[in-house]
Amino acid sequence: MYTSGAKRWSIGGGLWALSALLLRVQLIALQRPDEYSLTHIAISDLGVTSCGVSADGGAQARTV
Repeated sequence: MYTSGAKRWSIGGGLWALSALLLRVQLIALQRPDEYSLTHIAISDLGVTSCGVSADGGAQARTV
């Protein structure tokens, strides 16, 4: 499907704006002291289906 050049530019600009918003949200989330950490929480925690204490192979135990 062919889209016009102007439409592609507007879609691309919208995606750039959303990425800037995502960066701001991540920086705000990092300000919470014990809620979120880029270095200590694995992305795979997003798939956890139950609450409790978890430790991945020798890593420090954490509540998920």
